[in-house]
Amino acid sequence: MSIDYSSDAFIKFLDVLPALDITNEATARNLKNSSMLLLSTALGLPFEDIRFISVEELLQQYIAQAETPPSEASKQAYKSRFSSALSKFISYQNGETKPDVKELIPNPVLGELVVNQENTDNVSSLTRKKTVSRKAPVKPKVSDEVKTFELPIPLRGDLIITIANLPRDLSKEEARRISTIVESFAIPDPNDLL
Repeated sequence: MSIDYSSDAFIKFLDVLPALDITNEATARNLKNSSMLLLSTALGLPFEDIRFISVEELLQQYIAQAETPPSEASKQAYKSRFSSALSKFISYQNGETKPDVKELIPNPVLGELVVNQENTDNVSSLTRKKTVSRKAPVKPKVSDEVKTFELPIPLRGDLIITIANLPRDLSKEEARRISTIVESFAIPDPNDLL
């Protein structure tokens, strides 16, 4: 059986990243939001194999569609976060999940940083520290549960809005209804009144 490196698998990975305990929740959220932002303007979605995607091309496509270009700091953050998310995805898909740097703890006995988990190869029993693993709350499985996602939308410069709970099988009619509702909240353009 081959490993799925598609953009769809990557998006599913981003959805469950906080529960995987690979990184802390805030970092997982930042990785997801930045990755989804760049993917939202990507040409050619879905990708068969996201490992070969050019982060720089994704960023340039986002910049080309942004109302105002993001700052250099924002550009760097988007690239770094997407690259980090992609690296974690590939490691996870390969079964090689590695701990986040924040999961390293100082060891006063050896004077170095060690991984903060119990059963790690090449770490002596002196360097191990027991931790309490975080478990995601278990939701009852419902066979008819609708699969949803969050859609980050670059609106103005560094302003990104997120539409949550969009069904993965969103129809054009549903998209039109959402568009009409959002449009009803818009302030009239003075040129439209003439």
